[in-house]
Amino acid sequence: MNDKHEKHFLDEFPDIYVAMRTGEPFTEKDRAEGMLFGFTCGDGWFTLINTLSRLIRGHMKNYNRDKSEDKMQVKALQVKEKFGGLRFYVDGADEYVHGLIDLAESMSYEICENCSSTDNVKQAKKSWIQYLCETCRENAGLDTWDEKDEHIPNQETLDSMEKTERGEGLTEYDTLADLNDD
Repeated sequence: MNDKHEKHFLDEFPDIYVAMRTGEPFTEKDRAEGMLFGFTCGDGWFTLINTLSRLIRGHMKNYNRDKSEDKMQVKALQVKEKFGGLRFYVDGADEYVHGLIDLAESMSYEICENCSSTDNVKQAKKSWIQYLCETCRENAGLDTWDEKDEHIPNQETLDSMEKTERGEGLTEYDTLADLNDD
């Protein structure tokens, strides 16, 4: 994401993006307080992330309105692209905020990561997974995966890969090959 957009998030949502600083090295205090990596995704998701941030801030305000103790403080730890979709990692969130994040992450597969178009967004055929509109794919000289292409991961495979990475739902006998035996 470009510096202008990152600065917007810092200025507009300082409570959520507590420790993010554009162009400055992180200190140990920063690491303890929040975001470590900045935004590692394309500018096309700016509006999606901005809307998500507004909804999180609004929920925190409503939640904290009548509380003197146990106030909610959602801190973004990392915002990035992974397996072609948005990943928004936080600390201090409740189920409602996690639901908002799940919705935004799902929507990201329908929004071009480069330009924010929602027209004809498909997975680009390249060395990593990225969802782009037809114009951005053409400008980059990329094709799309065909239905018959063996290497295109389906959502079930992506979900299994995420669970494996987190160590969830697998026994010591499960392997990545077992996950793809369909």
